[in-house]
This record gives sequence, C-alpha cells and structure tokens, in this order.
Amino acid sequence: MSPSTTHRYIKTLERERYIEKTAERRYRLSLGAVGLGLSALRSVALSAHARSFLAGLSEVSGFTAAVGVSDWSEVLVVAHERGQRHGRPAEGYLGGEERLPVYCTAMGKLLLAALPSRARDGLVGELSLVRRTPRTVTSKRDLLRDLGRLGGEPVVAVGEEHSVGVLEIAAAVRGEGGETVAALALEASSELISLDELVRSHGPHLLAAADELSVYLGYRRADGLREERLVGVRG
Repeated sequence: MSPSTTHRYIKTLERERYIEKTAERRYRLSLGAVGLGLSALRSVALSAHARSFLAGLSEVSGFTAAVGVSDWSEVLVVAHERGQRHGRPAEGYLGGEERLPVYCTAMGKLLLAALPSRARDGLVGELSLVRRTPRTVTSKRDLLRDLGRLGGEPVVAVGEEHSVGVLEIAAAVRGEGGETVAALALEASSELISLDELVRSHGPHLLAAADELSVYLGYRRADGLREERLVGVRG
C-alpha cells in the first residue's frame, strides 16, 4: 500500500480503538481489538464451556449467573442463565442486557482492575461516569481508588451501583497464562439477601465455578488453590 493509504488505515484503526500508539511512536493492538474475537469466544471456548457452570450456579443460588468479557468501556455479556426464585424468573440486568458499563458493575470493575495500571488509568480517563443510582461512583478519583483496592481480591462485590435493588458479585476467569480473560458473576435482589450474605453464602460457589471454567480454558495454578479471603467492595 502507499504511505498515504497506510496512514488512513492506521488513523481509522486508532480512532476506533483497535490499535494504540506507544511511547516509542510505534503501534500495537489495543483492548478494543478484543471485540474482534468475540465470535470465536462465543462459539468455541468461553461461551460453550460456561453454560454448564452458569446453570449450576443459578440452580444452587436461585440467582442469575452470567459471564462477560471486556470490550473497552463496556462488558460484553457472552452467556447468562436466569435464576428462579419461588418459581418466578429473577429480574436484573445480567439476564437482560448484552452490554454493561464497566464502572458500576462487579464484572466491569473486576475486568478494569485486572488491566495494567497505565491502560486502566487511560481507560478511566475516557469514561463518562453517569449517575445511575445514588450509589453510583461518579468521581474518577474514587473509581481508581476502588480499583486499586481490588488488587487480586478473589471476589468483587457491587451493591446497587447500576440498578436500585440489584446486587452483584464477580470472580475472575483466567486463561492459560494466568491472565484474566473474563468475569463470572451472580446477581441478586437486595430484597432477598444482603451484599455481605451474598458474598459469604455464594462467593465460594462462584469461585469454584470460575476456577473450573479457567481450567477448561487451559489455566493451571501452581498450588491449585484459590485464596480463601472474600471481599465486598461496596455495600
């Protein structure tokens, strides 16, 4: 291609966040390129293997379970299993929306916290933090502080930041190299359970399912064990 044509392609890819310029003035793939692999994730490993774990989580807890991947400023929900309580489908956002904001959901915060600090700071800098409920974090400084506290915590818990009355906990799904490739989550109504009780009662089930799904994706942890400590980020 001619230099002018190459330049136009590069600028278009950069504008659409598929590539980014490094400090050395070179270009590399960015997190936006994750979306290009969505169909493969959905049809091959993640979505296919996740469904049985989602069904098990939903059956044990009665709450909606979902798995999502990062798509820059959003979480892309690739599979979900709606929970049943007293014979009625549970209501919430995990079973009804394909894309979720990263800054006010447990899956989103977990995926944000897993990013290298430079990429995380840059992404947060571009976000528009819209107040969805009285509990929504709308300060970028507060959001970065929350993310900094996560640092490898096994369970991320968010209470009523996306929707009033909806609680969510999430755990990391890891790839072959130990990197976080997705988030596995449970969603519950605050009328049925508190956030602390959701973490205590269902966090272990969530962690076990996330670990088993990670193994299906090729992950092997040296000691074969998860940390036992469960942490809720915001009540």
